[in-house]
Amino acid sequence: VPPYTITYFPVRGRCEAMRMLLADQDQSWKEEVVTMETWPPLKPSCLFRQLPKFQDGDLTLYQSNAILRHLGRSFGLYGKDQKEAALVDMVNDGVEDLRCKYATLIYTNYEAGKEKYVKELPEHLKPFETLLSQNQGGQAFVVGSQISFADYNLLDLLRIHQVLNPSCLDAFPLLSAYVARLSARPKIKAFLASPEHVNRPINGNGKQAEAFRWTGLVRAQPIECKRIKDTKADHEIPEPPESKDLPEREKPTPQTRDKAFQSYQIPCDNGTGLPPSSISVPSSGS
Repeated sequence: VPPYTITYFPVRGRCEAMRMLLADQDQSWKEEVVTMETWPPLKPSCLFRQLPKFQDGDLTLYQSNAILRHLGRSFGLYGKDQKEAALVDMVNDGVEDLRCKYATLIYTNYEAGKEKYVKELPEHLKPFETLLSQNQGGQAFVVGSQISFADYNLLDLLRIHQVLNPSCLDAFPLLSAYVARLSARPKIKAFLASPEHVNRPINGNGKQAEAFRWTGLVRAQPIECKRIKDTKADHEIPEPPESKDLPEREKPTPQTRDKAFQSYQIPCDNGTGLPPSSISVPSSGS
């Protein structure tokens, strides 16, 4: 039985960084997928009445950044000393600031606000480029000489912004190389190519849906994520069905894809007092 369980909605959202961390550290974990039907009865039992929920044996945690810090301590991903640990915390807080800005755009003002957001994005990315330039010429990690939990969080943030605006890192050569370098780590590369990542939408309201290949994901079930080995031959997670293999009613079209999602209100765990996020889950009848 995997020692870790992630309970979350069927999106990447605030859990993909911890998933990349676990995969890169050669860990197995179980996913408990929460749907529109199962969330209302589950919600009262959740501390802060929100997700993700993370279980490590008999320890139950909420708040995505607290979970990342716990994993950082567990796997030695928190810098080599107190100075580096402080810098790792600083970087992660900076990631959280930009993630909250991104979430506000996605869930409250996407169509009207995207152009302005993309225009202002370089100012928000510049601090991370600066941090890389100050550490081994940008050829290593964001802090020190070993990967930290903040690297996984920053990698996820930069990758989703590349979906939002594919050229967003063109003016930041160190960040661009950093994303390529970390994404090429064997176990991260295998995870990023896995159906569990590829077919899981970034967000819950259909925005940036182009980031995943539609495979008729309409029946969310708990899954077990096995350790992802380095070679494709050892990759035990089955490939998803191609569109041609799906029942006729599940084949997507540009008109029906967005209708396969129904909005559902859940609280965001960013602690900023923002209004609830409009999260979507697959419709059982689509």
